[in-house]
This record gives sequence, C-alpha cells and structure tokens, in this order.
Amino acid sequence: MRLTFQLKDKNGKPLHDRFCVSVRDASDYGTQYADNLLTDFLLTSDLKGFIQNPSYYFESADKQHLKDLDLLCMVQGWERYDWEYMTDNKVFTEKRRMETSLSLNGMIMTNRITRDRAMDDVKVYVAISPRDGETVEYGQFVTDKNGYFGFDMNDFYGKADLTMRLTKARNQNEPEAKIRLDRAMLPEARAFSRQELQPGWSVKSPIADAQDKAQGGTLKDYPAIINESEGLVLPTIRIDGNRKYVDYFTFKSFDVEKDVDKELDLGNHSTNLSGYLIDKGYSVQTPIDLSAALDYLYSDEYLFNYTNYLDYRYDYEHYSHIDENLTYMSTYYFNKSKSESILNSDPNKNYIYVEDNNFRINGNLVLCYVHDDRGFYTSGKYSKPWKIDTQDIESILVFDDLKNKSEIGDYAPDYLNYLNQYSAVQNVFTSRTGNFGDRMVLMDIKLKAVHRMTDNPDRFNLGRRVTTMQGFSNSHEFYSPEYPNGAVTGDVDYRRTLYWNPNVIADENGKAEIEFYNNSYSRKFNVSGAGITASGMPYILDKEF
Repeated sequence: MRLTFQLKDKNGKPLHDRFCVSVRDASDYGTQYADNLLTDFLLTSDLKGFIQNPSYYFESADKQHLKDLDLLCMVQGWERYDWEYMTDNKVFTEKRRMETSLSLNGMIMTNRITRDRAMDDVKVYVAISPRDGETVEYGQFVTDKNGYFGFDMNDFYGKADLTMRLTKARNQNEPEAKIRLDRAMLPEARAFSRQELQPGWSVKSPIADAQDKAQGGTLKDYPAIINESEGLVLPTIRIDGNRKYVDYFTFKSFDVEKDVDKELDLGNHSTNLSGYLIDKGYSVQTPIDLSAALDYLYSDEYLFNYTNYLDYRYDYEHYSHIDENLTYMSTYYFNKSKSESILNSDPNKNYIYVEDNNFRINGNLVLCYVHDDRGFYTSGKYSKPWKIDTQDIESILVFDDLKNKSEIGDYAPDYLNYLNQYSAVQNVFTSRTGNFGDRMVLMDIKLKAVHRMTDNPDRFNLGRRVTTMQGFSNSHEFYSPEYPNGAVTGDVDYRRTLYWNPNVIADENGKAEIEFYNNSYSRKFNVSGAGITASGMPYILDKEF
C-alpha cells in the first residue's frame, strides 16, 4: 500500500512540517468516543467529566454545532479562562517559564524544619552529561527574590546525569539551603470514573442472553465448547534457553530510585529501607541495635518488672523470660561477659522487654537478597538491610508468597551461589524435601551501581544533588512485517493497526509518502494524522478509503 499526503496552510500554500500518521483496519474502528489532537487541546482538557463523541463539536461551525458546544461548555464547566483575570481584578503572575526547549527549573529554599523561605542571591551551578553522547553542558544561575532558577538545555535523547551545587553569590560560601525541582510537581493519580470505564455507547449483553448463547440458543455467537477446526492455530515457536516461570502476581515491585528522586526534588530527606516500607503500608519490625539495647538494658528509666524467672539457656544462643508477654532475645548481640552477667543476675531484678531478633514485615520473617549486577552482599552495612539508605537502592521486589530457603534459591541465584560455598548448609538449604525452618518473605533489594551511589558526607546535604534528567524519548519502529514476494497467503496476519509513524516529514512542496503492507483481510482503511504548526496551530486528518 502506498499513500501520498499534501500539507497546505489556511491560504492553500504548501506547508513544510512533520506530523504523525496511523493506518488502521476500518472494520473494527468507529466508536462514538472519537478524541484526537484537536479535541484534546481545545475541548476535553478544559471540561469536567466524560464527553461523548467530542469530535462532533468540530465537524461544522454551523448554528446547531455552535449551540451544542455552548451548552456543553456551560453544563460541564469550561475552565480555561478566569473572569477575574480577564477583567483585571487579578494580576497574572507567571510562575514558570514558557518551555521552548528542554528546561530545568526550581527554587532554592532555606534548609529549616520549621519554615521554608525562598533564598535570593544564591548561585546555582549545574552540569548535564547526556548518556547518548560525549558532551557535557555547564550553566549557572543567580536566584531572584523568589528563590527561582531556570536553565534551557540543548536537546538530547534518553537520560542525562545531572550534578547541582550551590554557593552564595557574594562570598562563594556554601549556604544552608535545599534544592526544590519543579519536575516533582506532577498531577495526582486518580481513579477512572464509571463513565470512562463503561461509557454510554458501550453495549453489554445481559447475563441471560449470554447464557442462552452458550447453551446453543437462537444466537450461537458463544458456543459452549470451542471446536478446534473453527479456531486459529498459532504458529509454533522455539525458545532457546531455559527461563524459570515467574508469577508476576506473587510480588510487588517498587521503583525506589524514582520515589527517592521525588522526595529529594521536594526538598525532603530520604529514609532507610524500614521507613520506605512503612510509607508503602507495611508493618515493620526490626531487631534492636546492640549498643542501643545495652544502654537501654542498664538504664533506670525504661525498665519494667517481672517476678517469675523459670528457665534460661546458658549456651549463648538465647535465653527465655517466662512472662507470657515477653519473648526470647538472642545473646548473639552481646559479648560473653555481659551475657553471663545478665543470665546469672537475680531473677527478681528488672529486665527490659525485647522482641525476637528478626526482621519482619506484616508479622512474617524476611530474607533480604541484597545485590547489584556484580554479586550478593551480606557483610558490612548490608548485614542490616533494614538500615540501608534508599538513596543507594534502585528497586525492590517483595514476594508475597512465603517461601522456604530451598525455594528462595530459584529466585535469588547469587544467594544460592553464596550457600554453595558452605557445604555444611548446602544440603539443608537446597534440599527439595522436608520442612527446613520457617517460611519467609523474600525481599529482592537491587542496589545502584557503585559509581551512582552518594558519598556519605553529601548524603544529607540537600544543597547538592546528583541525579538524572529525562530528555526526549527515543522513537521505536512500529512492528510492520514485509511481504516482498507478493500478497500474503492464508489467514496469518491479523494486525488491526497496519502502520504507525510519529515522524512523517513533508518536503518543501508539502508532500509526503508512506508505504506499508496490508494484512490478510483488510479491505477498508482508516487514516488518522495529527500535527502542530510552529505557531501552535493543531491540524488533523481522519479519513476512510
């Protein structure tokens, strides 16, 4: 198939521009909700609620269409203009610059808990390094009385590394300030309305009709048993390589890096893993820190009394309080001398209430699989994963189904390799038979690459940022099979969208041409096109042939 387009302006002169085009099979097209670039810009974005068939109001400028448009705007609340500004009762103040290119905007605020205040006369330095090239762009801006700063950037695709720091404009000292970026001002998520999910033009068969069809009634569109001879046989494909099946409904995925960037963009500090999980709605229990527990144990302020002491284990693994409200505490956290002094103390003395020494969420034990692209980590700061700063974490997977350690190895290969280094535990943890210990929640914690982690001195300095900027998205080629040997034979191609190109360019004469191959059955097509002129005027095409 070959289609030719001719672009002209309102005066009939050729228009050199770029636009997007889609070609669809017309047999499954034509719902009453026909929204497009024109209706979205000029109508639906400024009205409340669901609009049925918005393209109707742009079909004609006759008296009836204008009357209907006027009624629609009154009933559903036209929101674009404020009469107080139009009558000069209010003065419009521009809060953000007009975007003529990729831009970085924000404010510098005082770094105080009690009250934020805009800081003027602060010099903002930025360095932007796109990952798709070798260039680095530098800039500086001195904030105005509102603490505002803004940069225009050269175009780039994908992501860029962004580094920011602040100094006072007069003496070049680093101020106690925080950076707030405008990219955090995102629209709130909302639920779809009932009209959007089930618009009035949607026709649904009553249950009785569906049952009648399934039972071989007068309408036989829904057979009770599907006959293979009437179905479609999908082609056989071969997958080279083994891949374990993962049920994606059994875990929750969290983009920690994105969530942390939002908090830092607002001028807030990040939290550790425990705080992050609490914010996500989990009930979190963490072990008590050694030094804090000992200080607490030997203090006089937070001790409480119990009178029964019936049993303890003198094996330096755990000891037991008998009060039914108390649980054991592992003496692994204490050195031998202090363990002996605790265990041999007078049982009538006061003792601290201590929970069991485990990391739990929602009451379940947690095994943390802390890793990056290089390996699995268990030592140092990663020995207490609930304390990991979320600035160092890229993503988290929380598996909802409880698993034993033999099953966890399937989902955490580096953890399994770690176990295999110790033959004493290999047979226990990797065996497929028997019940070896408690079933637990697997938490897959993927760390950032080492060079992307924040140094400790800068971690709590909100006046410095090392983050990323999103540029233009790279366009992807639409799936469009070719049949160079002639028309496709047989019912093998069931594409509904035959062609899609977001970047069709018309030449100096306003002409553009596209080529694509048809599917197995389409005989009628719908062509949709949309573009915006340099002056901001949208134009559309909606035609069947």
